[in-house]
Amino acid sequence: MAIPVIPREAEGLDFYRPVFELNPQPMWICDNRVSRFLAVNEAAVDLYGYSRKEFQSMKVEAVFSPEGTGGFFDFRQGIHGSPADTALKVFRHRTKSGRTLHAEMKIGTIPFDGCDANLVVIQETTAEVLDEAALRSFLDDAPFSYHEVDSNGVFVRVNRAECELLGLDASEIVGRPVWDFATPEEREQSRAAVLRAIRERGTIAPFKRKRRTPRGESVVQIHSRVITGPTGEVTGVRTVMLE
Repeated sequence: MAIPVIPREAEGLDFYRPVFELNPQPMWICDNRVSRFLAVNEAAVDLYGYSRKEFQSMKVEAVFSPEGTGGFFDFRQGIHGSPADTALKVFRHRTKSGRTLHAEMKIGTIPFDGCDANLVVIQETTAEVLDEAALRSFLDDAPFSYHEVDSNGVFVRVNRAECELLGLDASEIVGRPVWDFATPEEREQSRAAVLRAIRERGTIAPFKRKRRTPRGESVVQIHSRVITGPTGEVTGVRTVMLE
């Protein structure tokens, strides 16, 4: 989802009108100072349901859900002056009909008719977000133990079944290294294995480990897979534990 590169001498919409108007992705330009729409393309009109005339009288916050407005302004302030193809984030938007949607926004700073403006390219991600939410709900209620750790091996997510297995509340697990829950004799081995898999982006074959539980030591079979980010970097590990 690339933003067109706009030369500094292009001070109005006419210079790149065909790229802007005919782009199948919703795009709009807004004034940084007063947060008003300066231009929208036809795809944005279709997505949000407002006419061009309505957009001209609206402030940018009108297309965000209430909880998304402040986050957008903070984000825009943080990237002010950045190159046009660097800033990317997902926000909740609201259409004229009241429908809430999730959209990935790419924002860049451009000159426009003498204004300090932002060019914004929209990619709706509602289906992906709902799919992720459904998956999260399934994993939270799954009958097997499941957790995720970050690139430092620290718990960032744990489901109910694993909390029950360990006899702890999620608040007592999240934020701690995964090897804290190994038996003393396996703790260093567990730490080294997790960090090596993250560092080397390796495939993690199923293995067995002892875990400390309210019933004493329990042997579990561990199935893990590394989590990768958009550019292929390893951001953590997700794990299922089976007794």
